[in-house]
Amino acid sequence: MHLENQGIETRAMMMGCLPDQPAFRHLTHRVHGDLSLSRTLRDRAFFIGCHPALEDGHISNLNAALNSFYANY
Repeated sequence: MHLENQGIETRAMMMGCLPDQPAFRHLTHRVHGDLSLSRTLRDRAFFIGCHPALEDGHISNLNAALNSFYANY
């Protein structure tokens, strides 16, 4: 919400753990570890858009927005 309020659009990441996907749930497969990091990334990661028309000012605005967010933590 902080980035969105600063005019920086974000989207949820399109990713996940294959064993959690409906098409794979009932298949026999081997899973190494508990996949907790993969699931954390799936649930918390987000995408900040980028395109060739970005200019230095856009990057500076993103940097300032991130810095102001992290300054609170």
